[in-house]
Amino acid sequence: MAVCTNSGQICSACSRPFVAREIHDEFARRMAVFSSNLKIGRGIDIGMDIEPVVSALPFATIDEVVTHANATPYSFAAGFSSTNLGAADKLAHRLESGFVWVNMDRAIDPENSD
Repeated sequence: MAVCTNSGQICSACSRPFVAREIHDEFARRMAVFSSNLKIGRGIDIGMDIEPVVSALPFATIDEVVTHANATPYSFAAGFSSTNLGAADKLAHRLESGFVWVNMDRAIDPENSD
């Protein structure tokens, strides 16, 4: 789960996943199972995971995702998965974010970073 990297304290944490309404309940169930196996404790203690807060938001249309995703001034990164690369390209261009990843997570080319 990408949101757990660095205990969720990373600028590209996936803390607001938009999940298709038809699979939202299953997604939430699986997140609960995953979370139940984390070792919660003080971040300075060895072997502890600090579980971040995640708000899994159900959506019905891509327009709904774009509206909500672009409604924050704090969008360093966005990412999503799709088997339709044409639709993915269109969505990526609609998202107002510093980085947009399609079918991957947090891949940054050092040559393009300042």
